[in-house]
Amino acid sequence: MGSPLALADPYHRFNDILLASLDEEGIEEGFDGHAYTLHLAVDWLTRRNLRPVIEAMWPQLSKLALCEFQCSAPVKMLSSTRDEDGQLHTWQPAAPESWARLYEKASSVDERALPMELWQHAEMIPYLGLLLPFRFTSPIAKALDYFATRSCNINFVDEPEEDSEEANPGSD
Repeated sequence: MGSPLALADPYHRFNDILLASLDEEGIEEGFDGHAYTLHLAVDWLTRRNLRPVIEAMWPQLSKLALCEFQCSAPVKMLSSTRDEDGQLHTWQPAAPESWARLYEKASSVDERALPMELWQHAEMIPYLGLLLPFRFTSPIAKALDYFATRSCNINFVDEPEEDSEEANPGSD
Protein backbone atom coordinates (compact mmCIF):
# COMPACT_ATOMS: atom_id res chain seq x y z
CA MET A 1 0.00 0.00 0.00
CA GLY A 2 1.03 3.58 -0.50
CA SER A 3 2.49 3.38 -4.02
CA PRO A 4 2.90 6.85 -5.57
CA LEU A 5 2.24 5.30 -9.00
CA ALA A 6 -1.24 4.00 -8.16
CA LEU A 7 -4.10 5.72 -9.95
CA ALA A 8 -7.10 7.13 -8.12
CA ASP A 9 -10.50 5.58 -8.67
CA PRO A 10 -12.95 7.38 -11.01
CA TYR A 11 -15.06 8.66 -8.11
CA HIS A 12 -12.74 11.55 -7.26
CA ARG A 13 -12.87 14.94 -8.91
CA PHE A 14 -10.04 15.62 -11.36
CA ASN A 15 -8.80 18.68 -9.45
CA ASP A 16 -8.57 16.66 -6.21
CA ILE A 17 -6.49 14.01 -7.98
CA LEU A 18 -4.25 16.66 -9.53
CA LEU A 19 -3.68 18.37 -6.18
CA ALA A 20 -2.91 15.02 -4.55
CA SER A 21 -0.36 14.19 -7.25
CA LEU A 22 1.36 17.52 -6.61
CA ASP A 23 1.42 16.79 -2.86
CA GLU A 24 -0.37 20.05 -2.14
CA GLU A 25 -3.44 18.50 -0.56
CA GLY A 26 -3.95 14.84 -0.56
CA ILE A 27 -6.75 12.42 -0.87
CA GLU A 28 -6.49 10.43 2.31
CA GLU A 29 -6.71 7.06 0.56
CA GLY A 30 -4.44 4.52 -1.02
CA PHE A 31 -5.25 3.26 -4.49
CA ASP A 32 -2.72 0.50 -5.04
CA GLY A 33 -4.06 -3.01 -5.29
CA HIS A 34 -7.38 -1.96 -6.89
CA ALA A 35 -8.16 -1.25 -10.54
CA TYR A 36 -11.39 0.28 -11.81
CA THR A 37 -10.76 0.19 -15.56
CA LEU A 38 -8.05 -2.44 -16.13
CA HIS A 39 -10.64 -5.13 -16.83
CA LEU A 40 -11.96 -2.95 -19.68
CA ALA A 41 -8.49 -2.95 -21.26
CA VAL A 42 -8.18 -6.71 -20.78
CA ASP A 43 -11.55 -7.22 -22.48
CA TRP A 44 -10.49 -4.91 -25.33
CA LEU A 45 -7.24 -6.84 -25.84
CA THR A 46 -9.10 -10.14 -25.61
CA ARG A 47 -11.62 -9.15 -28.30
CA ARG A 48 -8.63 -8.46 -30.57
CA ASN A 49 -7.14 -11.90 -29.89
CA LEU A 50 -4.02 -10.44 -28.28
CA ARG A 51 -3.53 -13.47 -26.08
CA PRO A 52 0.30 -13.13 -25.81
CA VAL A 53 -0.08 -9.62 -24.39
CA ILE A 54 -2.62 -10.77 -21.82
CA GLU A 55 -0.58 -13.84 -20.90
CA ALA A 56 2.44 -11.62 -20.24
CA MET A 57 0.50 -9.31 -17.92
CA TRP A 58 -1.66 -11.97 -16.22
CA PRO A 59 0.71 -12.82 -13.30
CA GLN A 60 0.66 -9.18 -12.12
CA LEU A 61 -2.97 -8.58 -13.08
CA SER A 62 -4.20 -11.59 -11.12
CA LYS A 63 -2.86 -10.02 -7.92
CA LEU A 64 -5.14 -6.98 -8.23
CA ALA A 65 -8.69 -6.52 -7.07
CA LEU A 66 -10.76 -5.46 -10.08
CA CYS A 67 -13.66 -3.14 -9.31
CA GLU A 68 -16.73 -1.92 -11.13
CA PHE A 69 -19.77 -0.06 -9.87
CA GLN A 70 -23.02 -1.50 -11.16
CA CYS A 71 -25.96 0.86 -11.15
CA SER A 72 -29.22 -0.29 -9.59
CA ALA A 73 -30.95 0.15 -12.97
CA PRO A 74 -29.49 0.77 -16.44
CA VAL A 75 -31.11 4.20 -16.68
CA LYS A 76 -29.06 5.30 -13.63
CA MET A 77 -25.95 5.15 -15.86
CA LEU A 78 -27.08 8.45 -17.33
CA SER A 79 -27.27 10.19 -13.97
CA SER A 80 -24.48 12.25 -12.46
CA THR A 81 -26.01 11.84 -9.02
CA ARG A 82 -25.11 9.12 -6.57
CA ASP A 83 -26.91 5.80 -7.02
CA GLU A 84 -27.48 4.73 -3.43
CA ASP A 85 -28.92 1.37 -4.49
CA GLY A 86 -26.07 0.45 -6.85
CA GLN A 87 -23.31 -1.94 -5.83
CA LEU A 88 -19.55 -1.93 -6.09
CA HIS A 89 -18.45 -5.33 -7.37
CA THR A 90 -14.90 -6.41 -6.61
CA TRP A 91 -13.32 -9.60 -7.89
CA GLN A 92 -9.96 -11.24 -8.28
CA PRO A 93 -9.01 -12.57 -11.73
CA ALA A 94 -8.66 -16.35 -11.82
CA ALA A 95 -5.17 -17.76 -11.98
CA PRO A 96 -5.00 -19.68 -14.19
CA GLU A 97 -7.77 -18.42 -16.45
CA SER A 98 -9.36 -20.14 -19.44
CA TRP A 99 -8.82 -18.18 -22.67
CA ALA A 100 -12.17 -19.45 -24.02
CA ARG A 101 -14.01 -18.20 -20.93
CA LEU A 102 -12.19 -14.87 -21.00
CA TYR A 103 -12.95 -14.42 -24.71
CA GLU A 104 -16.62 -15.37 -24.31
CA LYS A 105 -17.11 -12.96 -21.40
CA ALA A 106 -15.31 -10.13 -23.21
CA SER A 107 -17.14 -10.52 -26.51
CA SER A 108 -20.78 -9.87 -25.72
CA VAL A 109 -23.04 -7.50 -23.87
CA ASP A 110 -26.70 -7.94 -22.95
CA GLU A 111 -29.04 -5.41 -24.47
CA ARG A 112 -30.66 -4.75 -21.09
CA ALA A 113 -27.29 -3.86 -19.50
CA LEU A 114 -27.61 -0.37 -21.02
CA PRO A 115 -30.54 2.01 -20.88
CA MET A 116 -32.74 2.01 -23.98
CA GLU A 117 -32.00 5.75 -24.33
CA LEU A 118 -28.36 4.91 -25.10
CA TRP A 119 -29.27 2.28 -27.70
CA GLN A 120 -31.62 4.81 -29.31
CA HIS A 121 -28.91 7.51 -29.26
CA ALA A 122 -25.78 5.43 -29.78
CA GLU A 123 -23.87 8.53 -30.87
CA MET A 124 -23.74 9.49 -27.18
CA ILE A 125 -21.95 6.31 -26.05
CA PRO A 126 -18.42 7.61 -26.80
CA TYR A 127 -19.05 10.66 -24.64
CA LEU A 128 -20.41 8.89 -21.57
CA GLY A 129 -16.95 7.88 -20.35
CA LEU A 130 -15.75 11.47 -20.69
CA LEU A 131 -18.78 13.12 -19.12
CA LEU A 132 -19.34 10.56 -16.37
CA PRO A 133 -16.06 8.62 -15.97
CA PHE A 134 -17.46 6.73 -12.98
CA ARG A 135 -20.10 5.26 -15.33
CA PHE A 136 -17.53 3.90 -17.83
CA THR A 137 -18.17 0.21 -17.17
CA SER A 138 -17.97 -3.06 -19.08
CA PRO A 139 -21.36 -2.69 -20.82
CA ILE A 140 -20.47 0.82 -22.01
CA ALA A 141 -17.03 -0.26 -23.25
CA LYS A 142 -18.51 -3.28 -25.04
CA ALA A 143 -21.25 -1.21 -26.70
CA LEU A 144 -18.64 1.33 -27.77
CA ASP A 145 -16.55 -1.45 -29.31
CA TYR A 146 -19.63 -2.88 -31.02
CA PHE A 147 -20.35 0.41 -32.77
CA ALA A 148 -16.69 1.16 -33.53
CA THR A 149 -15.44 -2.22 -34.75
CA ARG A 150 -18.24 -4.80 -34.46
CA SER A 151 -15.79 -6.88 -32.37
CA CYS A 152 -18.41 -7.34 -29.67
CA ASN A 153 -21.85 -8.91 -29.94
CA ILE A 154 -25.09 -7.64 -28.49
CA ASN A 155 -27.35 -10.27 -26.92
CA PHE A 156 -30.76 -8.92 -27.85
CA VAL A 157 -33.66 -9.77 -25.59
CA ASP A 158 -36.90 -10.76 -27.25
CA GLU A 159 -39.86 -8.78 -26.06
CA PRO A 160 -42.15 -10.92 -23.90
CA GLU A 161 -45.49 -11.69 -25.45
CA GLU A 162 -48.55 -10.26 -23.78
CA ASP A 163 -50.73 -12.79 -22.00
CA SER A 164 -54.10 -11.63 -23.18
CA GLU A 165 -56.95 -12.78 -25.41
CA GLU A 166 -56.12 -9.96 -27.83
CA ALA A 167 -52.47 -11.05 -28.14
CA ASN A 168 -53.38 -14.71 -28.69
CA PRO A 169 -56.85 -14.85 -30.28
CA GLY A 170 -58.37 -18.29 -30.10
CA SER A 171 -56.03 -19.59 -27.38
CA ASP A 172 -57.52 -21.47 -24.47
